[in-house]
Amino acid sequence: MKQLSIILSLLLSYSLHGQICNCPNSALSNEEMKPIKVFTFKHNKQIGVCGYHELKNKITTYSEFVCYECGEKKIIDMWDATEDCRIEKKGDTLYIKQVYELPIGRNFEDVATPFHIYKLYYSHNKITEECFYRKDIPLYTKKQIEEIINRFYHLKKENSEVNLNEGYMLFWAFVSGSKEAENCLKQMEKTYGPFDGAIEELWNFIFYTYINYKSGSTSVKHIYFNEKYN
Repeated sequence: MKQLSIILSLLLSYSLHGQICNCPNSALSNEEMKPIKVFTFKHNKQIGVCGYHELKNKITTYSEFVCYECGEKKIIDMWDATEDCRIEKKGDTLYIKQVYELPIGRNFEDVATPFHIYKLYYSHNKITEECFYRKDIPLYTKKQIEEIINRFYHLKKENSEVNLNEGYMLFWAFVSGSKEAENCLKQMEKTYGPFDGAIEELWNFIFYTYINYKSGSTSVKHIYFNEKYN
């Protein structure tokens, strides 16, 4: 009887969690949807994830998704289709890692890298959200920075991927400690723009990332491709 009681208790607990952890109504979910992932924390707290995910090279990537507390109608936060993320729970903290295509390959090719990290955890029984940029990603060498800056002065004034890629590299040269690269980055659009269409959206994303990174703020701030920085 004792074993049966335990089993029934577990089944009831599972059923209740299933009911209260349905997705909330939001721009990306509704109450009829089931979460694609539920993470359990201390004190029986649970955070659900609703939205889209896919498996590539044994790595699950999430986009167009919301995070929410099971049993609550309000969402914690949402990530749109431009924000590809990996999600991992360590200890009692959930890490949502936004993936950037950083030009850090051998020949400056893009490498998909978790860069902007969101932390969700409970403090005094309330959910806390903060974010930061990783500081453990390989930086450019002095020689690489010199090469990138030299390229800047030989660009053409055009709305092109060449100029966009230079912007990405200048940003990473700035992250690597180059003040000159930062100055070039700030002059980029004025010198070689204006940019429009998809190039403009991607350029705004680069420049806003630069502003957000430089601020050093841990406040949560999503950066979208179509967001203006000025």
